[in-house]
Order: sequence, then C-alpha cells, then structure tokens
Amino acid sequence: MLKAFVVAVVGLVALATLAADAKFTSSEYWGEYNTTSGPVEGKINVHLVPHTHDDTVRWLITVDQYYTTAVNYILDTVMTRLEENPDRKFIYVETGFFERWWIQRNEETKKRFAKLVANGQLEFVNGGWCMHDEAGPHYVEMVENTARGHLFLKKNFGIAPNGTWQIDPFGHTNTQAWLIGQYAGLQYLYFGRMDNQDFNMRKNLSSMVAPDVPRSLEWVWQGSKTFGSEFQTFTGELYGGGGGGYGAPNGLDFDGSDNQVCVQDDPRLHDFNLDSFVETFISAAKDQAQHMRTEHIMWAMGSDFNYQNADHWYNNLDKLIHHINKNGTVNAFYSTPTIYTKWKHKAGLKWEARYDDVMPLADNAHHYWSGYFTSRQSLKKYLRVMSNLLTSSRQLALLTNTSTCTSTTTDNLEAAIAVSTHHDGLSGTEKQAVADDYSLRIAGGEQETRGMVAQVFDRLAGMKDAQFCNTERGLNISFCPFTTDAAEFSMIAYNPQGQRSKQVFRVPIASSHASVVSSTGKAVPSQVVPLTDREIGLSKAYLQFQEMDNKQRVAEFTNNATHVVTFVADVPAVGYETFTISTGSELVNEAAASASTFASPFSAVRIANEYYELSFDGPDATASVRNLKTNVTERVAIDIGFYNSSLGGCTYGSGAYIFRPNNSMVWPAACTDGNCTRAPKITASTGPLVSEVYITYANWATLIVRLISGVDRIEVEYTVGPIPQANFEGGSPYLQGKEVVLRYNTTLSTNGHFFTDSNAREMVERVYNKRGPAYPNPYQISEPAAGNYYPVNALMALEDKAKNVGFSVAVDRSLGGASLASGSLELMVHRRTQADDSRGVGQPMNETMCGCRDQDPNNIGQCNCTGLIIKGINYLYLDSIPNTNAARRTGSEDLNFSPVVAFSASKPTKPSFAGLGQDLPQNVKLMTLGVVSPQYNDRVFLRLAHLFEAGEHPELSKPVNVSLAKVFSKKGLTVTAAQEVSLTGNRTPQELEDMKFKWNVAGEEEQMPKVQRTFAPGQVPFDENDASLTVTLRPMEIRTFTVDLQ
Repeated sequence: MLKAFVVAVVGLVALATLAADAKFTSSEYWGEYNTTSGPVEGKINVHLVPHTHDDTVRWLITVDQYYTTAVNYILDTVMTRLEENPDRKFIYVETGFFERWWIQRNEETKKRFAKLVANGQLEFVNGGWCMHDEAGPHYVEMVENTARGHLFLKKNFGIAPNGTWQIDPFGHTNTQAWLIGQYAGLQYLYFGRMDNQDFNMRKNLSSMVAPDVPRSLEWVWQGSKTFGSEFQTFTGELYGGGGGGYGAPNGLDFDGSDNQVCVQDDPRLHDFNLDSFVETFISAAKDQAQHMRTEHIMWAMGSDFNYQNADHWYNNLDKLIHHINKNGTVNAFYSTPTIYTKWKHKAGLKWEARYDDVMPLADNAHHYWSGYFTSRQSLKKYLRVMSNLLTSSRQLALLTNTSTCTSTTTDNLEAAIAVSTHHDGLSGTEKQAVADDYSLRIAGGEQETRGMVAQVFDRLAGMKDAQFCNTERGLNISFCPFTTDAAEFSMIAYNPQGQRSKQVFRVPIASSHASVVSSTGKAVPSQVVPLTDREIGLSKAYLQFQEMDNKQRVAEFTNNATHVVTFVADVPAVGYETFTISTGSELVNEAAASASTFASPFSAVRIANEYYELSFDGPDATASVRNLKTNVTERVAIDIGFYNSSLGGCTYGSGAYIFRPNNSMVWPAACTDGNCTRAPKITASTGPLVSEVYITYANWATLIVRLISGVDRIEVEYTVGPIPQANFEGGSPYLQGKEVVLRYNTTLSTNGHFFTDSNAREMVERVYNKRGPAYPNPYQISEPAAGNYYPVNALMALEDKAKNVGFSVAVDRSLGGASLASGSLELMVHRRTQADDSRGVGQPMNETMCGCRDQDPNNIGQCNCTGLIIKGINYLYLDSIPNTNAARRTGSEDLNFSPVVAFSASKPTKPSFAGLGQDLPQNVKLMTLGVVSPQYNDRVFLRLAHLFEAGEHPELSKPVNVSLAKVFSKKGLTVTAAQEVSLTGNRTPQELEDMKFKWNVAGEEEQMPKVQRTFAPGQVPFDENDASLTVTLRPMEIRTFTVDLQ
C-alpha cells in the first residue's frame, strides 16, 4: 500500500508542497529508516556521496541526445527523492546540462530545487559548464568554461562552489590545482584516474615523505612553483573498488540495471540478503580504511548517467545506512566532498606537499594515455582560434552601441567554446559524429559573432560588408576568393592584445605584383611570394572524389590565388589599423620575391634577417642557426617522420586515447614512397622582406622555414597529410596506422631534461624516463616513446645550462611532445590509426577531410575523400636562456592571440584606432575585457595576467604595477571604478581568503623546484578608492575586476 501511495504522490502536482522534513523512507517490517547519522569519533566514517557523471557531450552520442534520453530524468527524479528525506544528499557538476533542465522548468519547480540547494542537500561541485579536459586547454579556455558555470550558479542560486570534482579527465595538471582551484575558491580536488604505479605506491602507503607522513592517495597539492604553500589544494584519488575510479565499491552499485541486486531486508522473503550486503559494506570500508589516512573515507555512489530513476539508489542507500549503523562496526551517512574535506582538515594531520603533475597516466605497463594529447588536431586548432575571436569580440562590443553586441551573439560562441573543452571533446576521444557536433556548435557561434564584428567594423571604421576568409576554408591555407578576385580592397586588423604588436600579414592574391598602403597613405614595405603547388591544392581536399567531375563544385573549391603578399605592420593595443592592397601587372613592387631553386645535392642555402641566419649546408634539412644579436650558434636538423602504430595483438593498440607504437623507431616520411634513404627536396625563395626554404619529405609531408625582416623568430609552417594508410613495408597488416612527428634535433647538451608548459602557465621540467619527485622511484617506463610524452599547450623548451643557451618552440594548438635524446624536441603533429584502443570510443583515430571514417582493409578510400590534412605553425627561438624565455612568451601571444582580420571593397572612414591610454607592460596579458556570460552577468570583466613565472627572467619575472586609470583612459574604455573579484567573478577577495584551509605539510623542500623568489610573499591589496586604481601583479598572478566604463 505504501509503495502504491508513494507512486501516486510522485505523479501529483501536490508533491510541490511536501514539507521539508517529510520522509517516505520506511519499511513495513523495520519501520522508518534512520538516516540522520553523521561522523562518529573512533569509528570508520564512510561518507556516501551520491553523484552522476553526466558527460556534457560525452563521446558516443551528442549533447542533445544525452540530455533527452538521460539527464532530463536524472534531475527530475533526484529532486523528488531529495524532497522525501532531508538527510539525503546529491552533488552535481555539469552546469551546461543543468542549465538546459533549469530553463525548461516552471517557477514553482525552480523554487523547490533552490530550496534543496539552500539547505545543502544538493551541492554543485566544480560548477564549470562542463568537466573540462586538463591536457588540451589553454588556461584562458579553462577559465572561460569554469566562469560560465559559476556565473550561472551565482545568478540563479547566489552560491559559489567550494571544490572540484574532476573525476574523469585522463591526467591532471598543476594549473588545474592552483589556478582553477585557489583563484576560483575551490579548496579541494578529487579525481578518479591516475597513473597505475603512482596509485599502487600510494595505496600501500609504502613511501614516506617524512616520519609518520606517507605518500597516500590524498595529499596537499601546491601546484605552483611560484606561489608554493600560498596556494594549497587538498587532493585525492577516489578509491572506487580498490583500483581507483569514480564508481561505488564492488557489489554496492544500485544503478537500476537488469543485473542489479537490491538490498532485500525483509526476512519473510526468500531473497533476503541484508546480512550479505552488510558484510560486503563493512569489508569494503575496512579495506579502504587501511589504505587511507584518518578515520574518514569517501565513496562516490554513482557513475555515468546514473540516477535516471533515483529510487534505485536512495531506497537502497537508506536501507544500508540504517542497518550498517545498527550493526555499529562502521558508521555510514550521506555526505558531500565539501563535508568530507572539512573532516580531513579537522583531523589536524600533516600531509604530503606535492608539486608535480599527474601526466601522463598509464593503466598498465604498455598503455600510456598520451595519444589524446594530439588526437583531433583540427578541433584543437579551431578551439584556439575561436578563443581568440571571443576575446576580441568582447572588446569590440564595448566600442559601439551595436544592439547585438552584448546579447546572445557572443554568448553562443562562449557556450560552444566552454562545452568543447570537455574531457571527451577537446581531448579528441569522442566518436567522429560527436566531434562533428562540437564543430557545428562552434561554427554556429562563430557565424553569429563574426556578424557582430562586421557591424562593429562598419560603425567604428566605416568598412562595409566585412569579409572573413577564416570562415571559408581560410587564410590558413591561403584561400580567400574575395582578395583573389579583387584588384583593390581594404583590410582591417584588430589587435586584442594589451600592447602594440608587430604583426605579419599574408594575403592571397592572383597576381605577381601588389602594393600595400597604410592608413596614413604611406607605402608599406611588402613582398609578393609565389604559392607552392601543394598550398594551392589544399582547398580541393574538401571535395569528395565523385565531386571532381562536378564543374560547379570544383570551381567553388578551386584556389585562384597564385601568390601571397606579405607585409609587416604595427597594430595598436585594443585597436585597429587599416590598409589598402592593390594588385595588377601595372604595379611595380620593389620587394617582389626573387625565387631561387636548389637541387640535391646543392651548394649552401642561406637565408637571414636582422635576427637570425640559417645556413642549410648539406643534402638533408640540417641548418646552422646563428642568432645575429648574440652570436649564439647551434646546428638544428628539422625532420618529419612517423611511428608505426601498434594494432595491439595480445593487448591494445594505438587509438584515440593511447599512443602505442610498434617500437621506438621513427621512420622517415619518404618511406611511404618506398625509399627510406631518399634525402628531402629543398628549394628556396629569397627577398628583402621574406625568405623561405621549402622542404619536401614526401608528397604528404612538407614544411616551410621562414624568416621575415624585422621579426625576431624563425617560423616553421608544416603541412602533414593525408597520412598514407598502406603498410610501406608490405605484408600483413595491409593497413598500418602512423603517428607523425616533427623533430628538432639540436647540438645542445640537455641530458634528458626538457620543459613543457602547463596549460600555457608555468613551465614544468621533465626528465627522460623519469617522473617527478612525488612518483615511485624508480619509476618503470616500459614504452620508451609513449611513456615520455607530455601535453604541450603553448611552449616547449630545451636548456643547455653549461652554455647558457635556450631553444624554445611556440605552438599554435595543443599536442603531444617529448625529448627522447639529448638536444632533441619532437612534437606529434598528426595521427591516423587503424585500431580502437578499447577505452570506450569504439573507433580508430582515422579522420578524413569529409568527416567520414576511412577504415576497411578491403576498401581503402571508401569515404570518397582524402584523409585529414593538418597545417600548423611553430615559432622557434635560439638565444641565451633569459632572452629565449622573454621572446617565447610574447611570441606565444602573437601566435595564439593574433589580430582579427577582415576585408572590404569599401574605404574606411576612420582608418585607425587605439583603445588604450597607454600600453600594458610587456609582461602583462590583457586576458579579458568585456561582458562575460551576458545571459547571467551584466558587468564588464577585466582580467590581467602576469605572463612570467618566478625565476624565468631577471627583469620580466618581477612584480609589475599597472594603473587602470592610466591604461584605460580613452572615451568608451575609461575605467571610473573597479572592484576586485575572484577569477570566475563569484566571490570577493576577502571571501576567498576567509574560506581558505591552511594545511600542515611535509616534504615541501624536497619536492618543490628551487626558484629565486623575487617578489614579496603576500599579494598586494587593491585599493578601489585609489584614484590611479593601481594593481600589482606578481609573477604568474591573475587578477580579476568588474569595472565601470564611460
């Protein structure tokens, strides 16, 4: 009768008026279940944390499909089950999913849900728009995702999350711990995946940091070597069934599946099993307790898309809590990670201080999750470009009264970027159809945002009908019908950076003659450079094979450009510059390229500008590289090759997640043409502004080495693909996966040491075949290549300390990188595998230009289009270590946050504009200026980031003062008032400080890198009543403000 009554009530609108203390949690035999318990001193206290892991786009089907089939029911049933019993609790993470549910509910339902949040039954943990990946995002993208979710929660519930629940990403970075953690007020971090050797050592409590302080599955992460103990995040790996993971202990999963065994506590029934469940529960609790510190342990009670019918979980958990506590051996109760962390802190123990990151992880001896660092390079690049567009468009929206500037126009792009940072999105570990869905969402936001930017360019500069070639196959492949078909046109370049920036522009044209005139009417030195046949043909790769006979389609995708006109110009900070470009045979361009061709073997090819001299003096692509300012000289061999991917055999092969080559041999790209010993073909084009060396390793692997007058870097532009699928060695298997690497082999002596960035923030020192000091020592690496790969988001570097020489590479997207020999850097720039690695996606990493998966041993080419082609750019720097460090940071900004460019047939009426009263210092990044998440916030956000870490540069690593009143002093961008807030805008600085836990730690000196502290130990407070509005930025510091503008 009671069950029937409950079912009836659930279906009634009257349920909305249930009293908060009403309990429908009882049994005819036992009476009301007692679930009111809390921690009991002297017992093992089991914190039961009900949760669901709702991948915001996941990897198998799209976000819309998952919401409709699962999430909608999860939130409905959880709400009603929580209302039945005020002791019950639940945590939710993915705000992007929750927002869909929220906007579809009526006001009465919203009030009911808000009451559950207010009384602590339902807690938002993490709170980002999605649970973002950690290997792939730039820190700007991580902040965007987290802030969007936090601002939604602040607007709708007036709350701010207390901690982070990153249970599913495939490795964890220092930056996640200290930046997203402490700057956003997230005091703890729990996850469900870590390296198997690290896990086993910590589980056994076998390694001691100090007397009575073992390395355990929980530690205090002091992730920043700049800030040390100032930023502490309590961190733990979930225990799961004893081997990690974010599910319940074995035998205690109540997801409602057909195989589920429920707790049957009525002894009158034949399937009575209460004693068995109590025994299982107590045994699991005792097992975990002996591997943990303190008498408190936490169980994550849920998993992927669990609680679609929350009755299954809560009815069984109520029974277990009641009977376990009656037994008295251990103590169980509903809890949250926030409650659990408070009890850990209350214990007063001393914990291990950990600095190093959890990258890469392996789940057994041959399965290193380092392939996804590179998977889906096109999506990784697209997200980076769109992040820059979002940054720029927010600024531009402040400069006009365009009606759509602060509405959903930029908001849709922001939402698409946020959801695309997902750990099965940007990571590249999703099915092809889901990857297509990501791109579609980003493209929709891009189209709206570029439409708004075109309006701004019209109103600000008088440029009518602005054309963005990025949205049509793109300037990235020198394809722009607008500029190719016009004899004369205008170009506008908007610079989102906080400093005047010297930028290189390359505009495709259909002429060997051109001239460029600046906004002041002066001639701009320029050079016309012929396009290679490979570059011209890239646009046709989008066509399917059967379309080659369709004249209309072929014409649409035919690149009529024959040359690019290249020029260098300064663009003002938060401002724009315009140019007039004319083409035609009647023009005489004094900077026209003089082309020279060299055959192999050949006499030395030398190119130079004011900063570098490169001499290619042999049949291979090895150059003597000399810095002309400091005379630092090293030899650098540039090579494109590939690893043969393992198909697995007895275990698993290379796939979306895992990088597993057959062996450590890097095969020359020429092997696919049947001649592994063939030297690359090298030709050159030289001129007064631009000099280029063209290197062809195979018809699918080419690059250009470029020097530009007045620009202090070496550019390497690579084009890789379609990767041949055939096994070049013949035999079986007929299809062979290949993982392509771009290598820089230098004469620096580095002894296995190299550096990679952590989400474009601090640099992390790596050592070949070793891990950081918090790992087992010795750490066994059984895959010499895959086990030494790390994520590279922005920078990778070598240092020869004996010679004081540094070599750094800035990249234009996230990928994997390694140093497998002294003086060598390699970047995995593309992958095409033939096997699934059995980690859930069910597909090989085999992309094509038309989105089809081309995998059929008996039918190569079944997709009727070519394999995916990737084109990217590296910036190289060779100099003294301090000089290299300085150049690479500003170079990375130029590469990843370059001007937004558009073209028009009209002449500008306001040819130039500078938005700042004075430039920001060289070491300060203008990270955000504009309205963030306009659906949930109407304040203008201003974020400033110090670009350098402590000890990175003798001058640029020092604290720096910025007067907001002086920098932002022009009409429309005049800051009249500023209030400091947390990184995500949901707390005040005082609230951040008040909520911080101070943890007692051991091993800090042993684990922290030795750096020269060049700044005061504490943050300099911001005085909002100071007329100059001066803010002090310490190294690596980001400070966030809401500002009033006039």
